Amino acid sequence: MHRLNISDEKFRYRALIGTGGIGSGSFFALNGNHTLGREESRSGRFIQRRDYCKLHIVSHYVKTLLGVKFETFPVGLVGEDDSGRRLFGEMEQAGLNMKYVERSKDYPTLFSFCFIYPDGSGGNMTVDNS
Repeated sequence: MHRLNISDEKFRYRALIGTGGIGSGSFFALNGNHTLGREESRSGRFIQRRDYCKLHIVSHYVKTLLGVKFETFPVGLVGEDDSGRRLFGEMEQAGLNMKYVERSKDYPTLFSFCFIYPDGSGGNMTVDNS
């Protein structure tokens, strides 16, 4: 993705401050289009796709499209776990200002389990202790 060709002097704002979740998830492709039942066991497979929370997505796109002169400050929390370290590093590498993203020993990084039916519909389940 390339930066938008907009003069920095034309920016109406100089920064984005965003609050929200920072997390990741796994995708599971279900076999069969019928709705997953409450006590049903269903076959499927993990697929190589990552899920990200909206704060991460929006912040990343804003920074990428508007460039280095536009400050982007996510405000949130990640756990001191593998996912948290990976996400923090990805966001830092993308040029986001990580000053207001805390790391917690008490709470894990947000995680969702996303499921997809063959017709493309689906849903997700998110941990409630993060």
